[in-house]
Amino acid sequence: MAPYLPLPINSPATATVNVACALPGPPQRGHGNPSLKDYMSETLKLQSFADIILWPESALRFNSPEERESAFEEIQKGLQGKRYVGIGFEDHATSERGDGQGKGYNVFALIQNTGPPILEYYKRMLVPIAESFSLSPGNGTPHIVDLAVGKHSIPVTASICLDFASTATFTGLDTRPAFILAPAKTWHVGVGYAMWEQAKARAAETGSTVIWCDGGKGGISGIASGSYSEVVQVGSGSWSKKIAFEYPFDSHRTFYLQGGQIAMFAIVWAICGLGSFGELTVGRFNGRWLLALARRGVNVVRFRNVKRAEERPLLD
Repeated sequence: MAPYLPLPINSPATATVNVACALPGPPQRGHGNPSLKDYMSETLKLQSFADIILWPESALRFNSPEERESAFEEIQKGLQGKRYVGIGFEDHATSERGDGQGKGYNVFALIQNTGPPILEYYKRMLVPIAESFSLSPGNGTPHIVDLAVGKHSIPVTASICLDFASTATFTGLDTRPAFILAPAKTWHVGVGYAMWEQAKARAAETGSTVIWCDGGKGGISGIASGSYSEVVQVGSGSWSKKIAFEYPFDSHRTFYLQGGQIAMFAIVWAICGLGSFGELTVGRFNGRWLLALARRGVNVVRFRNVKRAEERPLLD
């Protein structure tokens, strides 16, 4: 079997983008979480190379709209040229949400050097007790925006950590994104590895490349796609990577996204569960439609290397 390899960097059929994950080390005194200043220090170093810089989940916490806007302005002032920064934060500025629950949200925002966020996403699957007590789940679905990187336009979407545990997270997309920005924050290396497996499964199903940036203690960060995956970093320590993607990019959805798990279950049923009806169909109609469906399903699974990682328990 041929090895699973990344796309070539220098090829007429590919383009490249430089991505980075900002993971500051722990504060000097060893207590608390990295500050806005810490993340900005890492970002200023990374932007000399990276087009897209991703911060982990819940990197910051905002208690008011003014606090959030002030932080965004500070980040934007430090950006040079066409750079994008993806920020994970807890938004407790509930006055403008109007849901009356008195809770905040786990949010991802993608910004550039001017203007409002280009992309926002609210985490839908909250960690029981640890998050659900103080946060409200979002009710929006991922959507795609086009980022101008060099001479190319790149379709990008985002999701947050535990949302990758759902096989339906991206089935609502009308087209296929080239990249999925994925901030995460796990609390144990075992959970970090389990969520990394979820990211790999979603990458295979969508046909996209997931940029996974885990800011948790012992968190696993890396690049995952349907044909290749690589753990770049375990624990704190910023990193950057040049990634190739097909160009011109084919935005048609994968077979899995077109029908989700239902389509895959139908294929398995068609292959294994038709019994006498299958024999009758093959005999009467040469079974051409059934065989075509079965072959397509097998090829999709084989090509995308979809593993049933989502069925593994998050904790052993």
